[in-house]
Amino acid sequence: VMVDESLLSDDPDSYVTLTVVRSPGGKGAVLLHWTIEEKAKDDLSPLNGTLHFDETESYKTVTLHTLQDSALGEDRRFTIELRAADEVEISPVK
Repeated sequence: VMVDESLLSDDPDSYVTLTVVRSPGGKGAVLLHWTIEEKAKDDLSPLNGTLHFDETESYKTVTLHTLQDSALGEDRRFTIELRAADEVEISPVK
């Protein structure tokens, strides 16, 4: 996902929403922690959080905001990691 750098603190184009989809048939409540790598600390906010899926919820979103930067135009890439807080499977395929 690509997002523009923030030119103003309330620039609507500087937000990105990522969607985490729960597989159909998933049972019970699920708690996931997400984290963006440390090198993003001057570029994105927030850097981590928690997603709580109730039994009936099939997706959750993570909204990130780019921070104002004095060095515009430089492409940067960051990885977001999902970790299960309990015994659930996280799969990019299922």
